[in-house]
Amino acid sequence: MRPREGNICFYCMRKLSKENWALDHLVPQSAGGNDSYRNVVAVCHSCNSSKNAASAGDFLRRLYRSGRLNDTEFEQRLLAVDALKQGQLKPEV
Repeated sequence: MRPREGNICFYCMRKLSKENWALDHLVPQSAGGNDSYRNVVAVCHSCNSSKNAASAGDFLRRLYRSGRLNDTEFEQRLLAVDALKQGQLKPEV
């Protein structure tokens, strides 16, 4: 396993393992999100189950407010969401 995210959770930046990873939609399918590489990221089980139907930005704000992300990490994650939406973070094929 070597996801585009470099074996770290896209949201909380914790290390991913074979037993602790899932795929998540930045824009939930229930809100019209698709399965494009621009919308799917590797995440830990904790973030996957906690995010539910929240948007990526809202979920990152929740992680930041709870202290799971510091200022720099929060800003980096928001920039990564924007880069994904623009198609700049392509997965290795």
